Amino acid sequence: MLSFKDVSDIDMIKRFLNKNSIWERFSPKGLFFGAFDDGKLFGTTQIVLEDGKAYIQFVFIDKEYRGQGLGNAMVRSLFNKLEMNGFNMVYSKIEDEYLEKIGFSMDQGEYYCNLEDLFSGGCSCCIGDHHD
Repeated sequence: MLSFKDVSDIDMIKRFLNKNSIWERFSPKGLFFGAFDDGKLFGTTQIVLEDGKAYIQFVFIDKEYRGQGLGNAMVRSLFNKLEMNGFNMVYSKIEDEYLEKIGFSMDQGEYYCNLEDLFSGGCSCCIGDHHD
């Protein structure tokens, strides 16, 4: 069963990042959100909170899970959680083609995603319907 949730087991995150040679992207002050298949971590993203803003650090999905929309599902789940906790925007310090595909844009020197705009069309998993 697939699930998307917070990951507080830093050792699990370290093993995953090392296994995938992306350890340099780890920030000890970040919050991790993961994608799981029957309890096995297959993807993660990290948010760092700075000056009251949420910055996405990276999005990574294991190769065998790519191309199925699972990265988007993980990121949208995280963004939904952020929005429910009062964040209206998510920022990135790095422009990225993937982030642009999911709704990031550049304006006045900031690269961001407006969560209200992102979710105003409903949930992409339900093709525009809103969850009640």
